[in-house]
Amino acid sequence: MIINLILALIVIGIALFLTMLTIRIHKLTRGKRGAHLEEIIKENNELIHSLGKQLRHHEEAIADLKHDALRNIQNIGVIRFNPFKETGGSQSFVVALTDKEQNGVVISSLYARERVNVFAKPIINGNSEYTLSQEERAAIDQSRGN
Repeated sequence: MIINLILALIVIGIALFLTMLTIRIHKLTRGKRGAHLEEIIKENNELIHSLGKQLRHHEEAIADLKHDALRNIQNIGVIRFNPFKETGGSQSFVVALTDKEQNGVVISSLYARERVNVFAKPIINGNSEYTLSQEERAAIDQSRGN
């Protein structure tokens, strides 16, 4: 008799456990909006696929920006000097404007009492096809951080 009672209690306990488990499974498969688990998984897969496309698009945009950034002026060197001893002060200057690959321009301004001359020379890989003065070379070196 006691064994039957113990077995009955075990069966009732298992029945309660199964009922609670069934309720939990039903809630899980129903979801918050009443959607089935299969629909939720499908929506999540579509969302992941969409996010993957966005990630690839952003990676391409970042690569394009990095490539463009190499061509932006990133290095500047300025040298002031006095090319003519009869004028007072260092009113002449040279400005070197280069990108990451040392391409750009060097602009020289020579001040004299009667006039100001301005010259521009292209810079490719830190050098120019035109002869560079000491000051122009110093401005390019300064733009490199040397």
